[in-house]
Amino acid sequence: MAAPPFTPLRSIAEVAPGAHDAIERMHVAAWDAVPANLLELARLRIAAALGAHDELAARTPDTGVTEEQIAALDHAHSSALFTPLERAVIAYADQYAVSVSTITDEMVAPITAELGSATTYELANALYALDATMRLRLALARTLERA
Repeated sequence: MAAPPFTPLRSIAEVAPGAHDAIERMHVAAWDAVPANLLELARLRIAAALGAHDELAARTPDTGVTEEQIAALDHAHSSALFTPLERAVIAYADQYAVSVSTITDEMVAPITAELGSATTYELANALYALDATMRLRLALARTLERA
């Protein structure tokens, strides 16, 4: 029997269970290592940059990020709703999603100053996990809907 047609609700677990398990472990590690509010803001910015509409609509519970902040994300650099650290992480996530090779030391410095090197490293790993997962879901959606 042929696989059912792809729908946005069909998960990576249905298509590639082994990959899903590895991705799940990366996500658990990310949410354990990085402050939840920072990771949620970064997740939403990556989703916006990639056009991952289902991710933009989703909310991670208990992160402390408000709907008011989410509505102001496009203007985070000038919004009083965000701390300097949140602004730095948002800018970092924006650049990560567009061109990771152009992230500068100046972009990372305020994050490292506030979180320390170890957590900044974990943030980079977390952004990798979020970005890779969203890109995989988007690619699968487009590939499988044509299959």
